[in-house]
Amino acid sequence: MGKPYLPIAPGRKRFKEATVKSVFLFLGTAFEAAAKRDPDIKKEVSSWNNGFTLSMNILPYGPYMTFEKVDNRLYYRGVRLKDRNNDIKEREAKGEAAQSRDVKLQDIDVIVNFKNIECAFMVLTPQMGTPQAYAERRLLVKGDLVKIMSFSRCLNILLAHLYPKFVYASLMKRPPRMGFKKQLVRLMIMADIAVGLPGHILRST
Repeated sequence: MGKPYLPIAPGRKRFKEATVKSVFLFLGTAFEAAAKRDPDIKKEVSSWNNGFTLSMNILPYGPYMTFEKVDNRLYYRGVRLKDRNNDIKEREAKGEAAQSRDVKLQDIDVIVNFKNIECAFMVLTPQMGTPQAYAERRLLVKGDLVKIMSFSRCLNILLAHLYPKFVYASLMKRPPRMGFKKQLVRLMIMADIAVGLPGHILRST
């Protein structure tokens, strides 16, 4: 008998992993800001229960992007799953009311898994829209379908704030309208990103 074939671990693509992690940091900070500033995103987030958690993951090595709704506000918990638990412990140490529990994958309400770093890189750079990626089975979703669709609508609005029209219009079937008021909201979101991004970068290192 010949030698058994041993499983081969997939290679790491460090540059693309670093790029995706950077996009996650920027996108997560932007989503946290937009949930406060944009009325349409705020309306969607208000329909989510307190304690609701959402994570976007890149299989098999990460990085991760995790959100949690606490006290009717959406918080970005960083690029590692354990960031959420650490943040809760820090708030408890400061005397703030929070319920601490171990963070495991089954605790997260909605999970969006990209099959590999190549799929994530295509969507997040952005070279491909999420509807096309889902149709081509480049990503998998788990959780409440209503919440998943709500998050998808939020993401479409967020992309319209972050990218010029010729970019985001090619990524979605029905691009959101960006009138004068939306342009003012965009400026406020960008200001919030400039303030919040350094802190998220420090916490992720």
